[in-house]
Amino acid sequence: MYSMDRDGLPAPSTPRTYNYANPNLPAHYLTADLKRHDNTPQNNPITDAGATLGRVLFYDRRLSANNTKSCASCHIQKHNFADPERRSIGFEGLRTGLHAMSLTNVKYYESGHVFWTERDRSLERQAVRPILDPVELGTDSIPALAAKLNKTNFYPELFRKAFGTPEITSDRIARAISQFERSLISTNAKFDKALASPKPGEVFTEQELLGYAVFGGAPKQLLERVNLDHIESMGCNECHATAAFVLEDGPTNNGLNGGRGLFKVPSLRNIEVSAPYMHDGRFANLVEVTDHYMDNIQHGPDLDKRLRVGNSPSGDVERFRRSATEQDALIAFLKTLTDHEFLNAPKFSDPFNWPDN
Repeated sequence: MYSMDRDGLPAPSTPRTYNYANPNLPAHYLTADLKRHDNTPQNNPITDAGATLGRVLFYDRRLSANNTKSCASCHIQKHNFADPERRSIGFEGLRTGLHAMSLTNVKYYESGHVFWTERDRSLERQAVRPILDPVELGTDSIPALAAKLNKTNFYPELFRKAFGTPEITSDRIARAISQFERSLISTNAKFDKALASPKPGEVFTEQELLGYAVFGGAPKQLLERVNLDHIESMGCNECHATAAFVLEDGPTNNGLNGGRGLFKVPSLRNIEVSAPYMHDGRFANLVEVTDHYMDNIQHGPDLDKRLRVGNSPSGDVERFRRSATEQDALIAFLKTLTDHEFLNAPKFSDPFNWPDN
């Protein structure tokens, strides 16, 4: 049931508290290796009340100076909490400098660093920056925002449930939004169903299995069983590792910009719906992305050694050329990472009924 609040803007519909704190994760998300990647700080564990508040804040356009934009304006659920625009549109119509990256599985980026250049060291530090950014949301100050939120009927109670008292502070806003963002875990794609199956070869299609072999990381027994153990892997799994498909060791250069500059690598989960790709959104589709790795990597001083011959820091560029059949198969495999349940989950959806929704 939606209604208007006393400030004349929509009130959220939160008829129930979802389970954010203890989600039912599959076994491949409970490994020691993946737990090691969890960047949740000890002083900000996910709670149901905290993430519920974070969800409301994440979608609330009150966080912008003119009540027109929210965090979710640039991180859209059906687009894997990324933006289909190359550069997002801020509260006054200006464009951001870089593409808005996906937030899915952000919990499993071990260092916890955020933004493409990893200029902030945690989600908590990052959470309020877009609110104050003069292009993105444009709010003058957090005290001004707190006063604005205090004029609603619902925020004091949401803050009380999350933190014990109704006070609205910068730290509490950051902690709540961070809790919601860390709860964005994608675990129910076709890939997950295959891993959970005693016969994964019967879940994947032949094309997807070939793509898995090209990508790398497929169990040897599986490849032997389907006669694909002779396929040479591109080693994509060396960077996009674990069940979360995240880069394990910080920002890198993947052969863009003349091999100069270091950029964060978001999870490959739901990559099918995350276009455009890269820090500047230069690639419109997965064909262009795979073309880049197969034949267009640029040499430069910052190029990741895993993209060089022999994994040598001083080696020439490795060319991962593949046939059209194998390229199509690789893309088919990447599409097995699409989790339609996650992309439509009510617990991650907009609780407001904005007029243009």
